[in-house]
Amino acid sequence: MLTEAGSADEDRWAEVERFGSHVLDTTFEGNRYVVVFSSARQRRGNTRRLQLIAEAKLLALENRVRGGDLVAATDIVAAAATIVARSPVKRLFDLSDVSQGRFVYDYNHDQLDYDEAVGQVRPLVALRDERGGSGWV
Repeated sequence: MLTEAGSADEDRWAEVERFGSHVLDTTFEGNRYVVVFSSARQRRGNTRRLQLIAEAKLLALENRVRGGDLVAATDIVAAAATIVARSPVKRLFDLSDVSQGRFVYDYNHDQLDYDEAVGQVRPLVALRDERGGSGWV
């Protein structure tokens, strides 16, 4: 069903400007479905993916420092700055715990709380099929 929705002609998708979304009303194997594409949800998913990539790199740096491969505070700061500078989600990280032979990163909890509060607004679409069944998408 999702494959069909993904390959549907653009003119079959209806725009829902208020929510920055697109909706496709389709039938698959005799059942009616309403598929919703949300730009906001896609942005949140992309941000989370980028956050996980940056976190993996920072964790690798933390392990290098803990293992003694990187000791000088200036080298640690330079490596962390390089990782964060290349990340579009740098606002989510706090890199203030750096010293000689020590590197620990944390999240910027204020920014995470803000992003989460903004992301809470997401509409649900109710649908009812021809047989009287209903559900939420």
